[in-house]
Formats: sequence, C-alpha cells, structure tokens
Amino acid sequence: MMNIFKEKKYKNILVLGAGGSGMNVVCQYLVSNGIIVYASDRGFDQDKKTRIKNILSSKGVKIINEKNNISDKKIDFLIITPAVENEHNSILQAKELGIPVIKRTEFLLDIFNSSNGIAIAGTSGKTTITGMTATVLHKNNLNYTTICGDEILNFSDDSNLGNFIPGDRDKILLELDESDGSLPLYKPGIASLSTLEKDHYKLSELESMFNVFCGNTKKIIINIDNPNLFKFYTSYKSKCVSVSTLNKNADLFGEITEVSGNRIYFHINGKKGVLNISGMYNVNNALCAAAVSGEAGVSLDKSLESLSYFKGVRNRFETLEIDNKFIILDFAHNPEKIKASLISAQNLSKPVTYIFQPHGYGPLKFMLDEFASAFNDCLRTQDTLILLKVFDAGGTADRTIQSNNLLEKINHDNVLYIEDKNELNVYFKKNNSKSITWVIAGARDESLRDIQKEFYKIAQGNIG
Repeated sequence: MMNIFKEKKYKNILVLGAGGSGMNVVCQYLVSNGIIVYASDRGFDQDKKTRIKNILSSKGVKIINEKNNISDKKIDFLIITPAVENEHNSILQAKELGIPVIKRTEFLLDIFNSSNGIAIAGTSGKTTITGMTATVLHKNNLNYTTICGDEILNFSDDSNLGNFIPGDRDKILLELDESDGSLPLYKPGIASLSTLEKDHYKLSELESMFNVFCGNTKKIIINIDNPNLFKFYTSYKSKCVSVSTLNKNADLFGEITEVSGNRIYFHINGKKGVLNISGMYNVNNALCAAAVSGEAGVSLDKSLESLSYFKGVRNRFETLEIDNKFIILDFAHNPEKIKASLISAQNLSKPVTYIFQPHGYGPLKFMLDEFASAFNDCLRTQDTLILLKVFDAGGTADRTIQSNNLLEKINHDNVLYIEDKNELNVYFKKNNSKSITWVIAGARDESLRDIQKEFYKIAQGNIG
C-alpha cells in the first residue's frame, strides 16, 4: 500500500470535492502534516459552502477553481471523492500527465493501517460515538488524531470545522463508513460495533463484512443489545468487551435513572454519569465510548466525568428549546435511526410531530418496507408524521419510488405529504401549539437546518 508521507516526491496534493465533510477532513489532515494542499469543489465555485471554504483557507489550504489547469500548480497527486465523475477536468488532466489518483477510502486505509488505530463502526451511532470518544481521549491528554463524519460541537467554532482534531500521526481515531464496502480492509487495534441493520447492503452482506472486520481487529467493543451483533460477540468472545443496557452480565452495564429535558442521568456498573444532550439511545453510545476509552487507558471514572462535557454532534438530535418546546434536527435516515430518534422525542413530550425527508430514491426503494414498519411500530395516536419529497441530488437515479409510496404503507391517521418545504412554516404557525416536540429528520440536505431555524424564529415570535 502506498504511504504518501514516505513518497517524498508528492509535495502538492489536490483534493477534489473538498466541500464535503468526508473530503474537507482529508485537507485538514494533510495540511496539518506539512503537505501543500490544493482544494476544489463545485460549491466553492458557486459561492456556496463559504464557511468550509474560509476555514480551510485559514488553515493554509489553497482553494482553486475546478476548471484550473492542474499542471500550473505543479500538482503531483490527487485524492478524489467517490461522487466525482470520471470525466472531471482534473482527473482527465491527471491521467494525461501520469499523476496518481486515489479515492478517499484508499487514503484512509493508507494512514490508518500504518497506525495504532481506533475504529468506530456500525450502521447507526458511529458519528456520536466518535465524538464522545474524542472528547474523553482529549480531556485525558491522549493525543489521538480524530477523523469524524461530522462536526463534534466540542471542537467546532468559527475557525474549526470540528470533524478533524490534530494529534499524533501514529494514533488515529477514525469513524468508518460501511457504505463503500471497505470495512473488511481495515485492521484496528481497538474497534467499536454499535449496531448492525440493513442499510446500503442486504443484512447478509453486511454480516459478512463485519465478520472479516472482527477477525482483523485486536480488541472489539460490541453492543450486545443489538441481536445482529450478538453472534459476533459469541464468535469472538475472547477479544470482546460487551456493553448493554439490557443485560446486567455485560462487561459494561448501563441503566438510565432519570431523563430531564436535555439531560440524561445514568449509571455504568453502578457509577453515576450524566449526558447533557437529548436522545435516550445516547446511553448505549456512551457505553461504547467508555469501553473504547477504557481500552485506550482511561478509567471509567474519568470517562464518565469527561462525557458530561460532551456537547453533541452536528445534526444528531440537535435540539433547540424554547418555552418547554423542543425543535430537533436529526440525521435519522434509515429505519433503525428513525425508531431511535422518534422514541427519544416521545420521551421528551407528547404529542410529537415528526417530519421526514427520504435522503435518496435508491435507499427509499431498498428499505421501503422497513421504513414503513419503523413508523407503524413507533407512531402513537397523538403523533403526527409529515413526509417530504425525496431529496434529489440529480444524476440518473431510478425515481420510480417516491414518498407517496411510503405514505401508502403507513397505517396512521395523522400522516400527510407536503411536497413544497416552504409550506412547512405555514403548517408550523397553525399547529405549533398542538405539538411540544418537532423533529426534522433526514440526511444530505442542508436546507433542513434552515427549517429548524425558521421554526425556532416563529416560536420566538420574531417573524410572521
């Protein structure tokens, strides 16, 4: 495998698609290690993603137009997002000039497998667990370079994106994404497996990937509350640490003692802890983070103390509260995440209005029945479900399955379809007194955050 830090000839690296979270973190990693980094993104050229662009620039990343001639910049290496088309101007130029081109996954494998790495995996919860673990490790002076799927609020401000924390090059904390099929290629020293459910692939295909991954890992933290993961615990028990909120025989057993607004009180093995974030499922996430941190050398007492400082992760049950009303933005986009966020919202108050935007035509078609079951299983009589039009990222996607197809499968009196998101403000004004908790759920679409902000303004009485 290529190690770009040992290949002295690579001095000027171009990162394509640097506006995305997965790619801007590559820029940050490279520039923090003294490499000259160029970055391009269609959004940058269109005066979008200005915060990301400005922060990258402030860190020394050189922003260039997508259509620039890369030979003018003496670029000798390209790292590309999987989403970029093969006919991209920079890729075609690189091929003509004989410049190496690799994808993000190849880069991550390159830096991770040559380190003493901690990997956070699972079909749900991994971004939050990565954020929690990073908070604990850095609070306890363990200098792990951290690469996360979204902004960890403890490390995010006007000059930092919060998804990258610089540290020792030979100690990496990495959130893994199973969607590209690369999971079996990683070889962690410590790994966390939080959940395993159908997502991106059939369950049997994911089980095969996770099995190889477990075999490659020296020490595995497994959430045995997840039935699909329990089999891996029994197969790899000699190198496993089990965590649970259901099984008192687990190595780390957690139980919730009180939920008060945005605060959750709990115990792990009898020791008191508190999370200052919403979402009851976050106790399972905290168990995984505490177990990982324990294997890295942090005591349970210190982990619990550090977790009380965790502020959350961007878009993960991110809660605005006003006059005992909760307006929540959540990344829930697969059936299990929807169940977890809906149940957590229901524990805050009743009734709940849950607004869901499917994040793509492919995932909706692939998991249509599972989405319907999630809502049918969890919606209560007093709850309302609003389905939005599928988020359309363009391209040649099969658009035969739409949100209306999901609506037809949901057996609930209070479910409606709103095609134009601009109509949501009108609906909120008319109905905000009926629901105490509002959840806006979905992925990939930054405009969902705007909806949360507008709802909050309306609740404040600042507009309309």
